[in-house]
Amino acid sequence: MLWLTQEIGKRLLERLDFIKMKPLVLLNLVNLDNSSEIFNALLQKKYPNAVILNVVLNAFVTVKNQSVDCIFLNCELPWDTNLSGFFTEIKRVLKPEGVFLFSSFGPDTLKELSTCVKKTDTQMPIDFFIDMHDIGDTLIQLEFSDPVLDVEHIEVQYQNVQDLLNDVQNSKQNLFIPIPKNLPKEQLIKQYEVFRKPSGILPATFEIIYGLAWNIDSKNHIPIKII
Repeated sequence: MLWLTQEIGKRLLERLDFIKMKPLVLLNLVNLDNSSEIFNALLQKKYPNAVILNVVLNAFVTVKNQSVDCIFLNCELPWDTNLSGFFTEIKRVLKPEGVFLFSSFGPDTLKELSTCVKKTDTQMPIDFFIDMHDIGDTLIQLEFSDPVLDVEHIEVQYQNVQDLLNDVQNSKQNLFIPIPKNLPKEQLIKQYEVFRKPSGILPATFEIIYGLAWNIDSKNHIPIKII
């Protein structure tokens, strides 16, 4: 699924075209097993005078307070942790009037597969990803300014269920639904067949949430800087 996260990241980067800023320090938040070179290069090309920092999520606490002008987070929003605590860390390292730009997988991600797994394993938890409205509410509660969120659905097409399962199992666990190891694969594949389209393809839906918010300086707040 690396190609998908890279495509989402490129679409996220396009949102910077509508923001008027000249950042001196950008922070690219990544996971340990995620290649970040492509976005480092694209960010550097867009802001040639900026310093691009690569920081893995679990080492975020090493970043100094109010030291970053822009944080870029692509498909790495940790749905399995305390969202308020995570956004508090974002706010801590952002300079006053710094911007937080991120993408995340939403609740409709892999909804077809999730439906099939739930039918096979009724004890499986229902919700895996954070809803856009919960993200927005948390940003507002923490006094981020002018949060803008929007959603896009991307359909990936497969010829058979096994190829989809391979992609899911080879992807980072924090991005996709957990599939129990003892789940009867034959039953799962049979159930997924109900989604096959007349064209012969099997769809896999990915809900993508794009977000942007500013850290405010309550003493000297500058309005949103969108062209």
